[in-house]
Amino acid sequence: ARVAALLTDMLKSSRNVEIKGVRTLAAEPISAVQADAGGQESAASMYRHGVELTVAGQYLDLLGYLVAIEKLPVKLFWGGLSIDATQYPRNLLKLTVYTLSTEKKWLQI
Repeated sequence: ARVAALLTDMLKSSRNVEIKGVRTLAAEPISAVQADAGGQESAASMYRHGVELTVAGQYLDLLGYLVAIEKLPVKLFWGGLSIDATQYPRNLLKLTVYTLSTEKKWLQI
């Protein structure tokens, strides 16, 4: 819920960036190898949770939005980014970000 609140607050503070869509992606299991106190290795269960954002605005406003995402106190991992400039100067940006968790259930938007 904290990540959703951060992304929502960022959109409110970005006056010139308009949200066009938000989609929560299904949790994807990933595995990581960890060693216990005895040195035995085991697979740790981790999940990658993604959010796909679609926003519109002028290029420099969208760039400022991306810079603000990178400055968040929560670590988000970039999954993909595409920009559609066919309606210049109004651009459409699609961004996918991920966070990691040991919990399969995370956030639903």
